[in-house]
Amino acid sequence: MTEQLDSQPRIYMLCPSCGSQLPYQFKRCPHCGYSFSVEETSWFERFSQAAGRFVNQIGSLFCRMKPVSGREKKLYQNLLRKTRFDRELTERLIRYELEKDRAAGRVEAIKNAINRWERDNH
Repeated sequence: MTEQLDSQPRIYMLCPSCGSQLPYQFKRCPHCGYSFSVEETSWFERFSQAAGRFVNQIGSLFCRMKPVSGREKKLYQNLLRKTRFDRELTERLIRYELEKDRAAGRVEAIKNAINRWERDNH
């Protein structure tokens, strides 16, 4: 009897969880159970992971927030409306004003950003 040799070379991959060398066709690591296939995770698991990431992002946002005065909040909302609720643009305008006048506080920077916006966009 003659043995047939595989005409295709074997391709191996490393398991990212335990580091075992496995044939590329494996869907799950036999050593640690890590799943290489997205299809094997249920929609509920994917949803739970995405929801967890979202909650972490919101939590980090609240940790960075500072207490704001009523005046600052009203001015910020006004600027936010002017930028069509583009928070990134709003924050960039405020940062620009803060860098321009380092002695100004946040309320003053928001006022200056509103004035600049009105002057440049009318």
